[in-house]
Amino acid sequence: MRRVAKDTPASYLANEERQDSIERLLLRFGEAIKAVPAATLPGIDPAVEWDKPIRFRDLAAHWYEDGLDHALIWNVLRHDLPPLIAVLEAWLARVTDGREA
Repeated sequence: MRRVAKDTPASYLANEERQDSIERLLLRFGEAIKAVPAATLPGIDPAVEWDKPIRFRDLAAHWYEDGLDHALIWNVLRHDLPPLIAVLEAWLARVTDGREA
């Protein structure tokens, strides 16, 4: 994510290697969320639509035709992913500190 932070939409869309890397990371991110028991997710943050990263993972993992829309992925990286990461980091800190089971 650090390298993407320096990107512009044009530089991101011109860099197929970076796009492939981000696709892979988003697939892994969706898999990780899938691994969290569904009953736990609302307790992490009930306002988060946890099904969205999971659905993205499923779509991306089985999309074989024209590839993914990287302009859309760019918007997800800039607008949707940072708050979700912040929520998960806060939850992990609580779990790690023993404040949450």
